[in-house]
Amino acid sequence: MESYKHFISKHLLAGWIRQTVQNCYSKNEQWANWAGIEFRPNRDEPSYGVYTEYPMAMLGKNEDQLYELWDEREDDPNYKWKFTPPSYQELSNWGYKIICIFDIAITHKGGIRHVIELVHTSGITNRKIDFCNKYDIQLIIINCDEILDQCIPLICNPDGTLLKNNTSMLELAHHG
Repeated sequence: MESYKHFISKHLLAGWIRQTVQNCYSKNEQWANWAGIEFRPNRDEPSYGVYTEYPMAMLGKNEDQLYELWDEREDDPNYKWKFTPPSYQELSNWGYKIICIFDIAITHKGGIRHVIELVHTSGITNRKIDFCNKYDIQLIIINCDEILDQCIPLICNPDGTLLKNNTSMLELAHHG
């Protein structure tokens, strides 16, 4: 079960990265730069090429059939793109072998090249680390507290009490 801290951190961060892409597009720039990571997402709203709970899976036993861009799948009649990647359950039902699911995945010129894992109570599995090394994907690990600490000045007074008429953390997470 995912903690609220992890859930909120993940959606806040994805929203911030999407905002970076949106700002880039509004200036007619094709390359985005978030925290030193340069990428060219080639995707429009609502995701802007930044996805949460992104599965890496394969069909069959051959790892050459790795599927990483779910919005470009046209060969599977089960799958219809709905602005979010398929869920673990959907993939299992369709016979895919789920290799791993990343908290946040960022597209770059037609592929997933950057993934972010948020840590709170446990670390990153060796399977995810090995996968990223094998497929040359940059793995960025961020502690949830680092994300939420960015929000504290926005929602709390210096004494820790909530500011009046302020948005809840859950609303901030959903609107990023």
